[in-house]
Amino acid sequence: MLRPSGSDADFRQALKQDLAAWNPAWGDRAAWEKEISWSLTADIDRLLEPIQALYSATRGRPAFDPAQLLRAIGLLTVRETASLVDGFKEIRQIPWLARLCGWIRPEDLPAIGTVYAFLRRLYPEKTRRMGAWRLPSGRRRLHLKTGQKMPPRHPGAVARVARRVAREAQRPSRLPSPSDCWDELLARTTVES
Repeated sequence: MLRPSGSDADFRQALKQDLAAWNPAWGDRAAWEKEISWSLTADIDRLLEPIQALYSATRGRPAFDPAQLLRAIGLLTVRETASLVDGFKEIRQIPWLARLCGWIRPEDLPAIGTVYAFLRRLYPEKTRRMGAWRLPSGRRRLHLKTGQKMPPRHPGAVARVARRVAREAQRPSRLPSPSDCWDELLARTTVES
């Protein structure tokens, strides 16, 4: 379900008003020329028509305005930002950049997960992922009682390691290596089973 949003013409009008009353806290206006010119010329309304069909009109929580998300992604492309995460950190830290995207305050930005969900709407996968695939631990399958331990997965593994260590301890001596001390310690502490 989409929240009602203003048109691109309304956004441009508000942007022109912001430019007329430039706030010196936003920095030097000449440094923002590339972003300002893109924001004034980008036609986001034309892109929104196909996106409207990707949202349900009656179900779900109202979505964030896709025009703002498209402006943010476009501005990050214009600014040549390396990643979405870094770009949204910039937008949160720079109030003028948030205004160029359509948010009044940087606090109004959605979480980065919202942006990735929006991109999944634009570029859906052929087979949808259903979360992390995890194998069950086996406790339910074995019908173990409370406090009962699971059987070992690899029975006899400790005995095999102990036999290998004992065999290595009986080999003829060679040049000392750092692992010799470790092997000797293991040979003394392991018990043949």
